[in-house]
Amino acid sequence: MNNRRREHAFAPPVYFWHELGYNIEWNNVERIESMAFVYILECSDGSLYTGWTSNLEKRIARHNEGKASKYTRSKRPVVLKYFEHCEDKSEALKREAEIKKMKRNEKLSLIGKFITEG
Repeated sequence: MNNRRREHAFAPPVYFWHELGYNIEWNNVERIESMAFVYILECSDGSLYTGWTSNLEKRIARHNEGKASKYTRSKRPVVLKYFEHCEDKSEALKREAEIKKMKRNEKLSLIGKFITEG
């Protein structure tokens, strides 16, 4: 199993993570600022979009504002379906590339495991 997924995956504001079912402690805030995440969004047309960010909540908001990527701009709203924590930008970029190479059914399987194990 991939140990990177959701390990210390906390980012402010707290209410965002509580909505996803996490119990957040503010002593994690300093660590949060140096984090990187890989994520999968489901677009309004059912397609999947994979990206990386250092601020997950802000990035999703930017996608839904139509300001994050050309691909998602015309496929709003988008919904976060999967994310995993990476130690740094380099690791996040590598993992993003791995996920982008996956077939759709492999991505859906990853999302399914994320939902059931979360």
